[in-house]
Amino acid sequence: MGLRKVLSVTDITSIKIAVIKFTGKFFDVFGNPQRKGRWFVWGESGSGKSAFIFQLLKEFAQTEKTLLVTNEEERSDEAFQDRFNLFNMHDVKDNLQVIDKESLQDLAERLRKRNSAQVIIIDSVPYMFIYKGLTLQDYFDFVEEFSDRLIIFIGHADGKK
Repeated sequence: MGLRKVLSVTDITSIKIAVIKFTGKFFDVFGNPQRKGRWFVWGESGSGKSAFIFQLLKEFAQTEKTLLVTNEEERSDEAFQDRFNLFNMHDVKDNLQVIDKESLQDLAERLRKRNSAQVIIIDSVPYMFIYKGLTLQDYFDFVEEFSDRLIIFIGHADGKK
């Protein structure tokens, strides 16, 4: 196997970058984010993570097929349902899907299907990786396979942890 091609400045600057069009306050904060990458959202309980995630979820679902993988909140939980109403998630019902208690293996199988979600929000890192016994290598394998997607992981802070 030979050496990889060295790229010129022109090679780099001529690459077309696919972005997601944001509006309003999300554009003010994030601009137009790439359609791929890894984000990590974390904070202490009561810090506003869930409210932020729902607003972000709705912004993504304006233009992208978006999947929320919720492993900690129950769909029958009143607070979870209240957030759907509070943030008018019906406005994006055609692009938004929710699945609960999805293993990483099943999620990968789901994402391999044609027309699967471009944006995936996983709630939460501790549940999916620590409690389910997944390894750092499992994480790297997953994000490498789906490197063309935007995957957002939610974490929980406990004081300085």
